[in-house]
Amino acid sequence: MTGSKAGAVRHGHRPRRRASWIGILTRAMRELARQLVEIEAQWLAARPSLAGAPARVEPPAAVAVEEVFRKLRQHLDRLIGTAGFDALFSRARALTLPEFPALQEVQIAPDGVLSYGPERAAEGTAEEMGHSLLSLLANLLELLATFIGEDLVQRALRRIWPELAASPADRDGRERP
Repeated sequence: MTGSKAGAVRHGHRPRRRASWIGILTRAMRELARQLVEIEAQWLAARPSLAGAPARVEPPAAVAVEEVFRKLRQHLDRLIGTAGFDALFSRARALTLPEFPALQEVQIAPDGVLSYGPERAAEGTAEEMGHSLLSLLANLLELLATFIGEDLVQRALRRIWPELAASPADRDGRERP
């Protein structure tokens, strides 16, 4: 390249490739979030209901997503602290809001329990809420991977869910350090 063309490329006037990397990470984190919810749903389905406990009205998938958030909060508080988790959760919710505005009022308590605004029932079907919570979870995992790295995220998640499928790098036969 010559003169001004080389300078234009060097100064960032060419589209960046980072956007495609972010898309790949998002797909990976969505798949990871789906696996976590699937594991929790299987565990919840196998667990006998507690005698005298009120029945949950949410579909099993919504309960499973809530359980994933509860466990994540409990375990990640040790790693990134309560304020760190709250910041990641708030940012993940902000990233998810354009696609799922019903999440505007969703909060997470210190014990990891999700709370919803009064309009939760009016904002769509339980299936839509399940999709929105899954997207929120994927965004939270993606942000966490951005800050501490995907390997550390995978290790932390395997401590919580040992049955979590190995990452592609683990499955290809390479040994991890």
